[in-house]
Amino acid sequence: NDKALERKRLAKEKEAAEQARLFEIQNQMYEHQESLRRAAEEERLRKLKNAERQGQALADDNAVFEAKVHQRFLDARDKAERLAAEEAQRQAEKRRKADEDFKKSLVQQLAYEEGIRQRELQEKREIAARYRRDAEQFEADKRKEKEDAARKRKEAAAMLARQIEVKRMIDGGAAMTA
Repeated sequence: NDKALERKRLAKEKEAAEQARLFEIQNQMYEHQESLRRAAEEERLRKLKNAERQGQALADDNAVFEAKVHQRFLDARDKAERLAAEEAQRQAEKRRKADEDFKKSLVQQLAYEEGIRQRELQEKREIAARYRRDAEQFEADKRKEKEDAARKRKEAAAMLARQIEVKRMIDGGAAMTA
């Protein structure tokens, strides 16, 4: 009888040690998942900051470009006015013809430069929009990862609760048979 009790006691100790080992493994898995989650979050924040920096750099470049184009426009306008004043001093017929030719050329040049500026602005807007979309998608993916991690933690906790309940039932059944 003492030997039977000793065997039961050893079996319970062995089972308790196994449960403790399983609990430790689950705890290590949870800590590993948390470590991965923290690393992923840090990477996400780094990428987000980088995307914001790049977006700001594009905005800054765009402002500088617009200022240069505006200055070119002002310079071209000043030059046009100066040339027009010089032309006014020449003969009426030569002045009129030269003025018409110059104005046509200037309008074409300004239209050409404006077209270039508009194309460059559009390209920069598209790049900035793409960075915003990438950042938004990155945020959405991160939220999904957090939700998945939370769901997995809940599932792990439920599994642990089921294991504990089964162990209690086994312990209760073992106590009843003893």
